[in-house]
Amino acid sequence: MLLVGRVPLWSVLLFAVVPVVQTAVWVLALRLSGEPTNLASLWQLVRGLVKKHVEMNRDSNPLNSSWYAWLIFYKPVVVKFSTHGLHKFYSSSVGNPVLWIAVDLFLLWSFIQFVARGTGGGGDLRARLARMKEFLVGKPVGKPILLTLLGWAAMIAPWTILRNKYSFTHYYLPAYAFALLTLGGLLAFSERKRPKTVLVFVALALVVAIYFAPIWGEFSMREYAANRRLIPPGWRP
Repeated sequence: MLLVGRVPLWSVLLFAVVPVVQTAVWVLALRLSGEPTNLASLWQLVRGLVKKHVEMNRDSNPLNSSWYAWLIFYKPVVVKFSTHGLHKFYSSSVGNPVLWIAVDLFLLWSFIQFVARGTGGGGDLRARLARMKEFLVGKPVGKPILLTLLGWAAMIAPWTILRNKYSFTHYYLPAYAFALLTLGGLLAFSERKRPKTVLVFVALALVVAIYFAPIWGEFSMREYAANRRLIPPGWRP
């Protein structure tokens, strides 16, 4: 909201709705499960879950991966796997390589540009800050991109601080969603000047998505077909 500027008061007051909605979701889930729904029971449940995850964090899991490994999907997890006769069903957290690589390249480019404007070009601190600001919000797409990048940073920042021993690739997906929004906005903006390039990129991403769909959506397949998609042994269950 600071970046957007002046906003209506009601949009600020919406933040007060967040804990109410969160509590309502928990209460509804407890009611559907036949559990007590009073606030005292809810508080004890939340405390128990926090304690459970703190204790889990003391031991390393073989599928664990650090936050920086998520950027290159070093160790995606097959979160669901079952076998029925000769057929297998997978649900993997590995992403679309075309989109994942494009997002990583854009994040790397943004970081390099931001640092270059803050450290190079000469001038005093004020001039450097002005160059950094111009890079962030000086172009037509600057402010929307900055907003989505802040969403990406906000989602991944806790994992960079906690040094969690019990964290997995799919924990990156909320941050990755913001990165995909950024990529989509850039493609829409670039489509005016380079429509053929954007069309080729989108078509390639679609073809790869179709190829990977069976290991995302638990389609019935043979093991060799799954291994052709989960190429590194570390990607397989």
